Amino acid sequence: MRRRSTVFLSLTLVCCLGFFVRNRNAEQQDPMVEMMQRKPSKEEIVQSVREAKPNKPTETIDNAKRRVFAEMVKQRYRKGEPSIAVGLRFTSPKRVRFFVPARMDPWEIDRIIYALWYEGVSALDTELEIDVCETFIGMAPVKIGELRHITGTKEKLNVVYTYSKQHYAKTILP
Repeated sequence: MRRRSTVFLSLTLVCCLGFFVRNRNAEQQDPMVEMMQRKPSKEEIVQSVREAKPNKPTETIDNAKRRVFAEMVKQRYRKGEPSIAVGLRFTSPKRVRFFVPARMDPWEIDRIIYALWYEGVSALDTELEIDVCETFIGMAPVKIGELRHITGTKEKLNVVYTYSKQHYAKTILP
């Protein structure tokens, strides 16, 4: 009888401990929300883009909006905690080259470019096509992936990573 009660008590204790640990981990914030809560916030970016004015007489309002958007996004990740050295350059009104450090994980890049796409829709009223490029010191950036909106859907996005053989060889070598 004593043995049964000890087993029952131990099993109950293990279940309660597992439930406590699971609930504590469930309270952690979603990484996507965490990325979008960095400063400047989405609302601050949208407000700054709407108030953007050209710096030069030859700059159009749309170019000024894209310039301000790029500066604010870079500032968010470079001055946030942890600091991430990213770059953003518009190559056309809808296409963006997004530069990330060479050793950044794809899942982390995904979080940033999804947030970038949603904020581009809010601030610039356009669905951005994002090309992801890795940057190496002293070398030209290498395109490793792209984010595209799937046509015919409301907010479905597709991210594809394509690494060339040369890129694989470069990362394998010491």
